[in-house]
Amino acid sequence: MRTLALVALLLTTACSQPSNSTVASTAAANTTAADRTTWYCEGQRTFEVSADGEKLNVYAGGQTYNLSETPSQNGVSYTDGHVAYWEHQDMAALDGAAGGPYGQCWRTPQ
Repeated sequence: MRTLALVALLLTTACSQPSNSTVASTAAANTTAADRTTWYCEGQRTFEVSADGEKLNVYAGGQTYNLSETPSQNGVSYTDGHVAYWEHQDMAALDGAAGGPYGQCWRTPQ
C-alpha cells in the first residue's frame, strides 16, 4: 500500500508539470562519482543524484536528467515533466527514468 501511495504521488507530480528537455547539460554529465549520492532500490536497481545549484541531476539507466524542484507535501520533489524524483526520511523513488521503475530506494543496500 505504501508503494502505491508513493507511485501515485510521483505520477501526480510528473503529470502536473510542463514538459522540459530530459537530457541534462554537459556540465551535469561531467559530475564526478564522488559528488553523487547512490540510491539502492528494490529489484537490484540503482541510480545516482547530484545537486547542481537549484537543479538536481539524476543518472539512471545510462541517461542523465536535469530536474527542477517542485512543491511537495512530504519531503522534497523534483521533476522535468517526464521524470519525477521524490525523497523523504532516507527513502527515495524515481519515476519515468530509463531502467526503472525505481521504487523503495535507500542510501544503503538492503
